Amino acid sequence: YQRRVHGKQWYQRRVHGKQWYQRRVHGYGKDTREPLFTLSNESAGYLDARFARWDRNYLAAAKDNGEVEVWDLRSSGSRVYQERVHVAPVSSVDWNPLQRHVLLTASFDRHIKVHNLALTANFEQVMDIGMYASVSAVRWQRGSRYNFDVNFGQSNETALFQYNLLSPNLPAVMYKGHSNNITGFSWIRNNSYLITCSKDSNVIIRHRSYGVSPLLDDKTVGVSFGTDNSLMYYRSRYFTK
Repeated sequence: YQRRVHGKQWYQRRVHGKQWYQRRVHGYGKDTREPLFTLSNESAGYLDARFARWDRNYLAAAKDNGEVEVWDLRSSGSRVYQERVHVAPVSSVDWNPLQRHVLLTASFDRHIKVHNLALTANFEQVMDIGMYASVSAVRWQRGSRYNFDVNFGQSNETALFQYNLLSPNLPAVMYKGHSNNITGFSWIRNNSYLITCSKDSNVIIRHRSYGVSPLLDDKTVGVSFGTDNSLMYYRSRYFTK
C-alpha cells in the first residue's frame, strides 16, 4: 500500500483492508502478492468494508463522502446499492449477525443508522440514533440481534460503549481501563471476553462482567425538580429522570 492501512478482517480465506481516503478496496487470499479482487471508484475514499454474514459474496463499504456501497463479488464486482446516508464521512459499517439484509452504519456526523436492504432497491432507514460525539467504529455483537458496540475514539473517548436497539438513547454498559483513544476491539469465547487496544500502547482483555453502567460513572452537572415534582439530574453526557 502507498498509504496507511487502518484495518483488516479474515473471512473465509479473504481479508479486506481499508486505507484512509484511498479509493480502492483490495481482497486477498493466502497469496498476498496479488489481490483476489479490487473495488474502486472515482468519487471518494473508503474508510471501512465488511462482508455480509448471510452471504460472503456481498461486501458493504463506507465512503468519506457520506455514501455506503454494497458490492456483489459474483458479478465481477458490480454495485448493487449506492446511496448517501450520512452528511459526513461514514466511518464504519456492519451487517447484523442474525437479521439478513440489516446494515448498521456510523458516521462522524454523530449518528448511527439501521438500514433494511431487503424491502427496496434503495437503503430503507429503519432507525436513526443520535450520539453525543463522532463515531469511529460500530460493530454488532456476535449472535445478538440488538446489541452493538460503539467506539468514540475520534473524540478522545477512552471507553467502549455497548448499546441496545430496544433502548438506544442511553448506552447499557461501558468498558473502561485505557488512558488514551481506543483503536480496536473484539469479542472472543462466545462474547465472554472483550479485547481492546489503545494509543496508550496497552492491550486489555477483560471479562464482560467488568462492564459498568455509564450513569453510575458520569459526572453530575445539575439538578432540578420537574413539573410532576420528580427529581431530575443532569450528567455531563446524559439526562436522567
